[in-house]
Amino acid sequence: MDLARTDKRPEWDLLGEDERWADVYVRLLAALKINVFVVVLVSIYVICVEYFLGSYSMTRGQLIVNMLLSLGYCGVFYAWNHYSFHGRWRSPEFHINTVAVGLYVCNLIAIVYLVHFTGGAESLFVFTFALLALMSSFIAPPRLCWTLVAVCILCYAALLYVEYNNWFGHYEAGILVFSKRTSPELATTAMFFVVSAVALFSVRIGQELFVTMETQRIQLAYAKRSLESQVAERTKDLEDALRELHGAYAVLERDKDNQTRFYANITHELRTPINIILGGIANMKDNVYGPLSAPQQKTIDNLASTAQRLLGTIENLLTLSRMEVGKLEFHPEEFVLSREIERAIADARTVAGERPVEHDIDDDARAATVTSDRMKFHHVLSNLLQNALKFSDGPVSVRTSLSDDGVQIRIADQGPGIGSDETQAIFEPFQRGRAAGRTAGTGLGLPLARNLARLMGGDVRLVERDAPGAIFEFWFPPHKPHEAKGDAA
Repeated sequence: MDLARTDKRPEWDLLGEDERWADVYVRLLAALKINVFVVVLVSIYVICVEYFLGSYSMTRGQLIVNMLLSLGYCGVFYAWNHYSFHGRWRSPEFHINTVAVGLYVCNLIAIVYLVHFTGGAESLFVFTFALLALMSSFIAPPRLCWTLVAVCILCYAALLYVEYNNWFGHYEAGILVFSKRTSPELATTAMFFVVSAVALFSVRIGQELFVTMETQRIQLAYAKRSLESQVAERTKDLEDALRELHGAYAVLERDKDNQTRFYANITHELRTPINIILGGIANMKDNVYGPLSAPQQKTIDNLASTAQRLLGTIENLLTLSRMEVGKLEFHPEEFVLSREIERAIADARTVAGERPVEHDIDDDARAATVTSDRMKFHHVLSNLLQNALKFSDGPVSVRTSLSDDGVQIRIADQGPGIGSDETQAIFEPFQRGRAAGRTAGTGLGLPLARNLARLMGGDVRLVERDAPGAIFEFWFPPHKPHEAKGDAA
């Protein structure tokens, strides 16, 4: 860590105003703790030296003065290293290297002075050279650390040279004889100065850790409160949204039930008169009211065909509405494929008139049995046949085959065909192709046939062809996955 960047933290600019004040509070608290710690450390050191080693003797006043000097030194170092007054108190970014190097030089001079007057090369305080270099290595760049180590070695060598020449004092029988320009009091003061410097370097490292942990604790507490607030707010929003969703779902269910009841009622109201009409037409055909002439017979047949077509439209509307609300049930059963196809073709021939409906079926398909919803199968096939007969003046062909994928039934007509831009629109409810012209119809046959086929696990698709007309393929698996009744989504 560079000395010039000791107090500059990259996250400072990311903090808000409240968090910056919290950071200043943490640093001031750390400064107070450092000063108290240094005073206690110096006091314990002096007590140990004075009363246990008996190396020095000083009055209480001298002890207080030295402690105040050490405390003042720590305060000055901390103030320069943390704050500078420039219109307002703020974190410093200038001159820290200069101050740090100056203080290091002062520490080095004090150590040399202390070691010389406390035993010279045999002093117990020689280790302070190494301790000073060690403490500096924690906050100084690598190059500066090696420089400081070299300076300490040179100072120790110079100390030995000074002692050898007896420039400031000499030892006689282990007792230092001071020159006139030196005194034990100055050596003692230097000792306090060195102890304060060592303590400050040591605590400076601990202070950085303390500041980091306290800042992280405050930020974590702030983030926790913010997160709790956000969680509570989001939870409330989710609860409100969930209540609205439940309300909307309840309204939707009521609408579905109302729609189902409406279609059931309207279907019943429409079926009843149509069945009465069909019953009367059947009586007329059976000559219950007397024999009919040829024109009367033709009119009765037209009435019967119209009534049947109207009844089929009502059934289509009811089936489509049930599918939309998910109330259409699936009833699987086993049936003979060819028999049901022939029954649907026979029903279609009643309205085909003179137009033939041809059926070509493979031998494998003729004897095959399938498991699916028989009524829905009949409904799909009838809608496709009626659609082919409605738009075709020529014959309609039905081709049935069986493969590993399932059953394929192709219905081809000789009508006007379907444009390439209408291949998707014709499967939408109430949508009809341009070629339909004025042909009667509601646009429900193909959409209903495809939806029923998909309910059976299959599909209805338009097959491209070059010749006139259209080919619709009805495909479905021989065994529908459903084994019980299920709702169509």
